[in-house]
Amino acid sequence: VLITQKYIGESTEKIKENAPKTWEYLQKYSKYLDSRKSKIYHNNPRFSIFGVGDYTFSQWKIAISGLYKSLRFQLVGKIENKPVVFDDTVYFLGFENETFAKTIFNFLNSSTATKFLDSLIFWDDKRPIKSSILNKITLEKIDNINLHL
Repeated sequence: VLITQKYIGESTEKIKENAPKTWEYLQKYSKYLDSRKSKIYHNNPRFSIFGVGDYTFSQWKIAISGLYKSLRFQLVGKIENKPVVFDDTVYFLGFENETFAKTIFNFLNSSTATKFLDSLIFWDDKRPIKSSILNKITLEKIDNINLHL
């Protein structure tokens, strides 16, 4: 995944100086990148990406692929001292605190959470795990879990 920005709307012009080979690559494929249809790219810097923010670069993530045919959350830490970045097929929560991340990870893989989410998922869908389903669980609503921070 080529990360061109740290936050939405950030200028991408600095790539020209900081990473000339990357800039050359972007120029080579610019006709394809410039023809992206999504409205999210309109009125944003050239070569923008979406779905970036502080959470993208968090040290710990709980991730799940939207394409999975089973509920299997994964706890992911840095690799070679760099945060892991996912493509748009993966949903994730970002954390700076490892203990908190592990607590939420354990809850999401618990039978309570699995049964709840499983009851909402249509497994025959191409992308059965959806953000609208995952958003049904919020930290504010988790009152039967003891979070040790």
